[in-house]
Amino acid sequence: MSFCLRSPSLSPHFLFFFSFLLFFFSLLLYFTSLLHFTLLYFTLLYLPFLVFLFCLAYFPSFDIPSFVLSFPFLSFPK
Repeated sequence: MSFCLRSPSLSPHFLFFFSFLLFFFSLLLYFTSLLHFTLLYFTLLYLPFLVFLFCLAYFPSFDIPSFVLSFPFLSFPK
């Protein structure tokens, strides 16, 4: 069983573009701010979410449960 997180009103390409802008501005703040460690921590936490949105936007057959269950530490013996 697969499910889809896409909303009919928001295009996945728009979500990825918006996420990329947020990621870019967080990097920009990192290089221009005194809060280096806090912003770097936020950026590193945000990066997997950006990759996830990229997969949703540009791979229409991206199946979330099978992707998550493909990790070795989540594969259960039958």
